[in-house]
Amino acid sequence: MVSLSVVAVALFAALTLQLGSPTKANAAEFQFCYGVNVAGWSYCETNTSHWMDQAYAWGEEGGICVAVRPNPQVCGGANQGVYTALEAYEPTYAFISNSVDHTNRVHGFYLTPE
Repeated sequence: MVSLSVVAVALFAALTLQLGSPTKANAAEFQFCYGVNVAGWSYCETNTSHWMDQAYAWGEEGGICVAVRPNPQVCGGANQGVYTALEAYEPTYAFISNSVDHTNRVHGFYLTPE
């Protein structure tokens, strides 16, 4: 006969293993302003709003800033990948602003929850 304490320990162990398992993060990646030449001190943004968690971008010929509205911009130099914070509370726009006085070829991605 199996004691009640042995069954309780076995059940506790099984639940602990199940609850402690990491879950897979689901996200989809989309390009925006990818390969676009942005004039000096100008910007490029997604053409429609999307649910998004994060944006990533870089500029080939100079520094850029990237943001997911309404969060603050994050900036970097030429060919430095820049990530935004992981925050978007509603459908919104991502944008890349050119922070140099000449044309800059930019590339951007945004991530959405699946």
